[in-house]
Amino acid sequence: MYSDNVFNTTLKSIDEVNDLHIILYKRTEINEDCFYLMEQSSLQVLTELSFDYSIEVQDIFSQRHRIAQKVEKIKSCSTLYEYLDIVLPLVENGSFPCDILSMKIEDKLYLESHDDGDVTLISKNKGFIRGLVKTVLTRQGFNPRLLDDIIRRPNLYHKIERPNIIKASFQTFEEVIDDL
Repeated sequence: MYSDNVFNTTLKSIDEVNDLHIILYKRTEINEDCFYLMEQSSLQVLTELSFDYSIEVQDIFSQRHRIAQKVEKIKSCSTLYEYLDIVLPLVENGSFPCDILSMKIEDKLYLESHDDGDVTLISKNKGFIRGLVKTVLTRQGFNPRLLDDIIRRPNLYHKIERPNIIKASFQTFEEVIDDL
């Protein structure tokens, strides 16, 4: 994998472009925890996990030719380390130009990303997924206890502000878009 300096520089460029400001928590129909993180890159979430984790890239699509050429190689990755080794050099202007990404991580987490700026995380392992979201919040400059307030108010899109403020809550994604 790339040196710590290259890794940290790439992650910093992603952080400069993607700044978490909307979060939704809900339970799925089969009683799993589900979090939606708006303005969060899949790479911002994935780099918080152990690089030894096994993965299964279920779907990936990019309109960019240089990404499309790597799709089969990306789909063949069996660990997060292999995935990051291929994907990090493809980051440009703080973004991984991928339109659709879905992957299963271990048997712990399902990650789905749209335009690599909206991430949905689903897991039946509450401790694991909530710990991951707290880590993401902390790295983004939020107080991790903000997660407790969000979980107590499920099924709402929460507009959040550092360090631990729920600035507004919305019933629908359309209301979120109208507020932008």
